[in-house]
Amino acid sequence: MLFKHFNQQRRKDMKRGKFEVVVDQCYEYTVNSGIFLMKFLWPDHPEIKPGQFVVLEPLNKQSVMPRPFSDFDVNTKSASILFKVVGENTKLYSKLKPGDKIKISGPKGTPIPIDKNINKYIFVSGGVGVAGIMFSIKELHSLGKSVTVLLGAYNDTQVVGTEEFSYYQCDLKIITEVGNGRNGFVTELLKEELAGDQGRSVVIACGPIPMLNAVADITAKSNNKCYVLLEEIMACGGSHSCLGCAVPMEDKQYKHVCFDGPAFDAAKVNWDELMKRYKPTPITVSQKVDDPMRTVLVGQKGRQLILHYPFMFASGCKGVDALKEGDITYAGAIVTKGKSLNLIIGNPGPRVCETPSGMLNAIGLENSGLETFIRDELLLLLKFKLPIIVNIFGKTIEEYGEIARQLEKTKIAGIEVNISCPNVKEGGMIFGVSPKMTARVIKEVRQKAPSKFIITKLTPAAGASIVDVARAAKENGSDAISLINTIPGMSINPWARKSRIGNVIAGLSGPAIRPVAVRFVRQLYIAGIGPLIGIGGISGSESAAEFFMAGAKAVQVGTESFKKDRILTNIHDGLVEIMDYHGAKHTSDLVIKQEDMEGLYL
Repeated sequence: MLFKHFNQQRRKDMKRGKFEVVVDQCYEYTVNSGIFLMKFLWPDHPEIKPGQFVVLEPLNKQSVMPRPFSDFDVNTKSASILFKVVGENTKLYSKLKPGDKIKISGPKGTPIPIDKNINKYIFVSGGVGVAGIMFSIKELHSLGKSVTVLLGAYNDTQVVGTEEFSYYQCDLKIITEVGNGRNGFVTELLKEELAGDQGRSVVIACGPIPMLNAVADITAKSNNKCYVLLEEIMACGGSHSCLGCAVPMEDKQYKHVCFDGPAFDAAKVNWDELMKRYKPTPITVSQKVDDPMRTVLVGQKGRQLILHYPFMFASGCKGVDALKEGDITYAGAIVTKGKSLNLIIGNPGPRVCETPSGMLNAIGLENSGLETFIRDELLLLLKFKLPIIVNIFGKTIEEYGEIARQLEKTKIAGIEVNISCPNVKEGGMIFGVSPKMTARVIKEVRQKAPSKFIITKLTPAAGASIVDVARAAKENGSDAISLINTIPGMSINPWARKSRIGNVIAGLSGPAIRPVAVRFVRQLYIAGIGPLIGIGGISGSESAAEFFMAGAKAVQVGTESFKKDRILTNIHDGLVEIMDYHGAKHTSDLVIKQEDMEGLYL
């Protein structure tokens, strides 16, 4: 019965255009190019026409969307794709071995229109755009058409397909940005090729969107028919159901890559609208900056928190031993695990479990209490010669105040007030969801610790009230705001029919919550509340840059620090590259002005 069900399901999948294929070859096309050719055995594939694409299942467990690839070559028993390693999925595809199986669907999309009355076709390829045009060239060769290929690449190692172009008797012209031979851009070759063409040839282009925009402009002026191959990752895998791969057209309507494309008449695309997502937002560069990373968080009444680097580990992630063993070269401050007035033994186990793109934890705020912390742990932390920020929590407003009073006497730099805890005197309502209760807590902490730099850590449970909560904190003595804390969640083991966490409800952290955290940071920035410390799912320099661009002055890294020993170094080095790319002199230059953040909805 199981075998019968398997065969029935396989027939249904094939009817829907879904197949499991066997990898025949997967190798780097040119040494040190990072460009791979994957050939898979597919003897029963439906008819595939030039310009169509196939969709591969994502192999990265954190990915949810299938990946589309143009057909590089097709014969009766196999098909092949050409791709460059640019992310986790392409990296995993490149490691597939002969005999490995992978799920594939297709063909998808509309074939490139071939006009039999046109004798000459000019193909323009940029980057790995050659992947999208080779099958079309093979078809035109069989029809006896004249084919010219203009091939542009960054350097010589990125030039691929020359043997195939020779076999199909193409007139091949190559240009690279750097390296041997002619240097420049492929659009220069196109202008020369069309100089005396008088609109007789059809141009087909595949490559980066800015290049296609330039090709469309050139062919419009030369009166040549032009088709551009556009690519968009689609959630539905090309079934024309999610409508996520929208392309703006001149008639103010949208067409879709999976159904109407990937080839589009260049004259009908609304390039002004399409290019908005590819043009970097201009920045205002800081003047007379000596250190691009040194960050001063300016609070009220002259209070400051000076960070040589705007990076920290989030509360709960690094104790003394972990800090000794880890790389804190680029740590701007040390944030302690949450401290309570008295000993807390924590929650029953299991306390942590992995989830897609993150983890759940319900530690229960286990700690030895404030007295032990001040007597033992704080002395060790001060030896790191970094500002110490103590994360605190309490069950009552009075507890928060007493903790602050005792910390005021110490050499710490600041206090991070965790207001995600329930107020036992007010029926268990979380302090941080109420502006009124937040105000009372922060006012009490400020009164008891007048000299310390106070940071209020916000809970996402505040939801639509988060601006009011943040404003209440600032108005009652908070110098800065950090956000967000973990999001409440749960996970169930379907075999044991039990929660995977002993406490049942736990805090979700990791990359899964990053979009929520970035949105909240931006919301507070627009409201004029700051300085802000961004927290939530930072896994590298690009995700850290999101927070700086949203309006954060500094960031804290949590879950990813368990995975990567040198995470702060990775963030620092990558952020320097991003800043250089944009011409930023300081991390604060990265913030995006509201007038440049089009379509923002809060």
